[in-house]
Amino acid sequence: MKVTDEELEALKAISAGAVAMSEGGDHFVYLPSLLLESAGRMRVVDALLGLTPMNGYTTRLFLSESVTERQTIGGRSGNWTTHMLFGRNWHTWSWQGVPRSQAAIQVLREHMEALK
Repeated sequence: MKVTDEELEALKAISAGAVAMSEGGDHFVYLPSLLLESAGRMRVVDALLGLTPMNGYTTRLFLSESVTERQTIGGRSGNWTTHMLFGRNWHTWSWQGVPRSQAAIQVLREHMEALK
């Protein structure tokens, strides 16, 4: 499902340069310079919020770098993988159950919470 104008504006409060993007029928929001807390430290990463079901995941968060400190997430192996999207390598982990039925900003928060 595409991001709505209202959802995009809400995401711009977190990443001022947020922009909707599509590739191969999949819908994303590019979030440059996203402030991400993980393993007790803050980092700045570029991110892609995937809002279309793909490869068995209802939504996904792709990062410009792997969070190597988080090899286990939610008590399970993170299973970090790399994907080529928009001509760039993106890193993501195995994380299920974040539905698109909620607002895009809430989808982003739930994915980010998993990395804390």
